Amino acid sequence: MHQHLNASLLAAVLVAGAGAVAFHHFPGAPAGQGAAPGPDDFTVVNLRSAMVGCREAAQMTYDVQWAAACQAQANESAPGTADGHAECDLPDARAAVINAWLNEAERRCTAEGRS
Repeated sequence: MHQHLNASLLAAVLVAGAGAVAFHHFPGAPAGQGAAPGPDDFTVVNLRSAMVGCREAAQMTYDVQWAAACQAQANESAPGTADGHAECDLPDARAAVINAWLNEAERRCTAEGRS
């Protein structure tokens, strides 16, 4: 069960990351086309959409990281009895690391949206 959950969490992180990269680099491309939009295609709406997509991907990755930390915490306290819940109260040190990652990802999304 534990290996299956780790594989699922890893797959979710990879899909979220791939989606964020694709959405960020090709926000105006119609579905099925891989060409990057030209300078005239970038509008305020496209930039805002890319920033929203970036933040959504960051939030999804944050959620996956939090769930993985909850799973690890459950396995540490009672190995083999984790119930798979994605929400828990993490110790301050663990929560701080995950929250810092989210804050940095959101800053990166904002910086990329301005450039």
